[in-house]
Amino acid sequence: MESEEFDFGLLSEDQLSALDDEQKAIYQMMHPEDKEFFAEQFSLKDLPTALDKKGKIMKRNTAKREQISALKEQFGKIRAEMEASGKGSSGGELGLGDVATGAAAALGIGVVAKTVSTDGTASWQGVSPRVLARALEQAFDDGENTDIEVEGEEDNLLATIYLRPPKGAYVPAVTVTMAQVVDKVDVKVSNLTKESLLETAKHGGKQILELAQKGIRLWQRRGLGQAGAAIETAQSALDTAFDAAKVVKDLNIEDRVWETIRNVADPREKAYQIEAARERQVRQDLIDAWDDYFNCPRCGSPYRPDDVECRGCARARNNQPQKPDPRESDT
Repeated sequence: MESEEFDFGLLSEDQLSALDDEQKAIYQMMHPEDKEFFAEQFSLKDLPTALDKKGKIMKRNTAKREQISALKEQFGKIRAEMEASGKGSSGGELGLGDVATGAAAALGIGVVAKTVSTDGTASWQGVSPRVLARALEQAFDDGENTDIEVEGEEDNLLATIYLRPPKGAYVPAVTVTMAQVVDKVDVKVSNLTKESLLETAKHGGKQILELAQKGIRLWQRRGLGQAGAAIETAQSALDTAFDAAKVVKDLNIEDRVWETIRNVADPREKAYQIEAARERQVRQDLIDAWDDYFNCPRCGSPYRPDDVECRGCARARNNQPQKPDPRESDT
């Protein structure tokens, strides 16, 4: 939706001042033709009552009920902010332009930039662990300074990125876990060269030692080491990891991991959300069409089965939708 859709321009200042925040929200949600009808046909006294009646019809639909509630809350915040700052039109009262401010945010318009939590986690919709793992392999597999190994099930993958020292076995540097949870992927990036993790491994922790051993096997498969490297070699790799933190930082490995993931995940998530929004809108349009078939979309009066026009305002009854009401399949 574009911001210009949030428009109270058909109402006079007196009409607008007669409405509470919920009635403003209901008016905002109406079709442009209905806005025009309400603005022209209802007096200052009758307009709030007519909007309350219209709101009851809208609230039969869960999505519209939630949008009305969000808009009402947003208008209330705008009112409080404008009154506190003394910037409202007409000595603190909200004017036509004031009440439209922030309406797009109330309806969830726009995309919040993806952020990574302080614990190194983030989530994306519309992308699979395998797609992310493939991108990481392209970025880090068998490179000059790094190598990578991916293991696990399709919906739960672990990628381990290794440093490639000039001499000696691979050093585990960063792990990336990618877990499918319904329609999103949870990603966690862990820097294994942090001193706290290494100290834990030194005193009996198994994770890094096991990863070091896997790194040795990968190192051998690449033809870089002799077969038969044993635990002491893995322990040596673990010792080397204490000096690897600077290398990880110098190579910007963590930042490169997140950049690689974002480059793949962000456009897929956007496409997913656009398609999901389109499907929701198609469903909502059909629900609205059925609601407008059973109740006059102008004044809200219910139709009787044989009515061809509204008994309240004489508006012609809409044709019956050709597709079934999607709410019937919900029951």
